[in-house]
Amino acid sequence: VLGRSDGMLEVWNALEGAEMIQPAKVHRGRVTCLRCVGDTIISGGEDEEVVSGRECVRFTDARDGRRLSAFTTAPATCMALRTDVLKGGSDRAGSVYAVSGHADGKAFLWDVLERRCLHVLDGHHSAVRSICADRVCAVTGGDDKTCRTWRFADSLVLQNEKEQEERVLRRTSDECDLGSEAYRKGKLGKAAKHYSNAIDMARGVQSPPVEMMAKLFCNRAAARLEGGD
Repeated sequence: VLGRSDGMLEVWNALEGAEMIQPAKVHRGRVTCLRCVGDTIISGGEDEEVVSGRECVRFTDARDGRRLSAFTTAPATCMALRTDVLKGGSDRAGSVYAVSGHADGKAFLWDVLERRCLHVLDGHHSAVRSICADRVCAVTGGDDKTCRTWRFADSLVLQNEKEQEERVLRRTSDECDLGSEAYRKGKLGKAAKHYSNAIDMARGVQSPPVEMMAKLFCNRAAARLEGGD
């Protein structure tokens, strides 16, 4: 996903080198930062003042360029996704969080998939210029020559994450049940696919239950073996 100085967003297929949608006019000014989570783009810009204020943070559907929501903030200067240092990448469970920095010294914590602001991090006396975030905290650097650390637990992010992981595990269990049903009907290829889907889901949580993972791998192996794979 590319952001342009004229406020447009471009979505490209990196493997094919082809543009996936027509450039979408999202911001009323230069796009300064963006991140993509699934099919949702969160972008920050230097938007012009309108009656409703400066809508400098916007959410866009990457599939068709459709505007999802916009929030009034000071011009955005930087952005980072919350990452998990143990997995080496952005969170894969139900929701992914982003932190944006702004010219007025504030930073905002966002739930990208639900498109809402969870917390305003107000501490810098001038523009925020850099952000780094992991599972537990975020660090921001500003023009006031200070670095500040923010614990996500203070804004209930870890509690939200637990609830989201529980939802993922319920979906994993449902997918496993579909695999077992297909196995009983002799649809071994379909069963193996359901078990593989369930394994991928379970891997997306912080600490997948050992017994569940063992059951899924055994069931998939049995379906593949009996199916001749």
